[in-house]
Amino acid sequence: NYEARYAIILNFKNDMLNLSAKNESSSIDSSLLCQKKGEDLKISLNSNFLLEATQNMDSDRIQIKMSNSKSSVLLYEENNAENLYLAMPLALRD
Repeated sequence: NYEARYAIILNFKNDMLNLSAKNESSSIDSSLLCQKKGEDLKISLNSNFLLEATQNMDSDRIQIKMSNSKSSVLLYEENNAENLYLAMPLALRD
């Protein structure tokens, strides 16, 4: 499917966020420290949308709110919820 080729998997586990993606010519697997509230969660989003949203934010700290891997995701700058970005998850691929 067309959207699946832009999928990036965000795996929130403890205080780490692991980002992974791959296509026919390249792959990435990177980890970042994060502050997480709630259960560990694994979700897949469109990487183009995620990149566009974060490039339009001035802060180095971004809030990501979600309740599970199948419901909508809200992204916004920490301390500035005026510019909200809403994303729908893609089907997880392993």
